[in-house]
Amino acid sequence: MGKWELSRRRVLGAAAGLGAAGLAGAAFGQQAGPWSVAPKSKVDRLNFVVWTYGDIYTRIAKQFETDWGVKVDSTISSFNDHPTKLATMFAAGEKIDVSQSSPFSFPNFVNQGLAEPLDDLPGAADYIKDFTPFTKQVATVGGKTMGLPYFSAASCGSPASASSSCRVPGTR
Repeated sequence: MGKWELSRRRVLGAAAGLGAAGLAGAAFGQQAGPWSVAPKSKVDRLNFVVWTYGDIYTRIAKQFETDWGVKVDSTISSFNDHPTKLATMFAAGEKIDVSQSSPFSFPNFVNQGLAEPLDDLPGAADYIKDFTPFTKQVATVGGKTMGLPYFSAASCGSPASASSSCRVPGTR
């Protein structure tokens, strides 16, 4: 298999690592866990297809290259154009190694065969067991994990009340 002849499974393995890098937030860098162990296969390059969001994806790609030694070619489009861009790239046979999808377009991509289950990737079980109920609902299709979250956010009333009314789930 040549360096550009990657199966979706190999690429999705790299995607799990890219997602871990993105979860690091401001700290960046690899975090401990099974997902921080480099796979045995060699991936020389991947195409990261995302929508514009400041410079975060440029920063994630640079950090991924530093941590994993894999060149990242970013294809960045506007949010509104992103689903069409992905579908066009797929139809043209272009490599889509890692992509980002909103909960609105993700089910269509799964139904069109643009994603494969991730359940048996190294470290996936540990990552998946921490999913919130909402994440499970969005990322699981037909009992199989088809996507991984790359961030989460919470809203707890007004900023003035945040210190007294907000808490992290599972804490007191």
